[in-house]
Amino acid sequence: MEQRYIPPGARPKTATHSGTNSDRKDSQRTLDDIIKEQGIDVFTVILQAESFNSFNLPFEEVQNEESEKGVQQFKLPFGDKDLRKLMMWFREIGWKDQDAMLRFPPDLSKDNRKQVHEIAQSYGLGTSSAGFGERRCISVYSVEHATLGVGKIYLTKEEREKANEIWRLVKQEGDEYKKFSRNEIEEMVLVNKLDPSLEELWKKRESLLEEDIKEKCKISDEKDIAIPSEQ
Repeated sequence: MEQRYIPPGARPKTATHSGTNSDRKDSQRTLDDIIKEQGIDVFTVILQAESFNSFNLPFEEVQNEESEKGVQQFKLPFGDKDLRKLMMWFREIGWKDQDAMLRFPPDLSKDNRKQVHEIAQSYGLGTSSAGFGERRCISVYSVEHATLGVGKIYLTKEEREKANEIWRLVKQEGDEYKKFSRNEIEEMVLVNKLDPSLEELWKKRESLLEEDIKEKCKISDEKDIAIPSEQ
């Protein structure tokens, strides 16, 4: 029988060996190893949902011998795709337990927190941040609590004006103050406890205002003197 020629690229592949040492080594790498090689940050996130003992988590669970009731922890590879996967999953959890909450660790950067906030909002979820400086962390709430305004900051008119003015100064000053977010400034104003650098900036602003007022008064007085009085 005449045999038909089959090009090498179209021939079926047959397993001739169990894999090289390199192949076996790759298969033994953990998810953490691969993520580390790709330069992706991994954070431990907490799900707090006291109405249920446990949920099927979307990511690898972190076992803790002293875990609280209704609290589960898991590893989150921080990126847009996985954040969206998490928020979609948590949105469903929120329908079962409207008091459920995701708590992110304080080692997220300001930009990380902003990304969490924006993606959570795109799914109708609520967010709030608490703490100052390196201890600041963000939490995500259910759609129900987002509708009720849980976690929102309510300031008086005077407090709002002060917070807005400090935020304006921060944007003018540049890199030194980039670490402060608008919400963080509002919280500081709410509890009347500004960060020392912001306190100094605010006092500097008040001092400049006083000097400006004095200068305007001086110019006004000089004009009055220069105008001859009518006879």
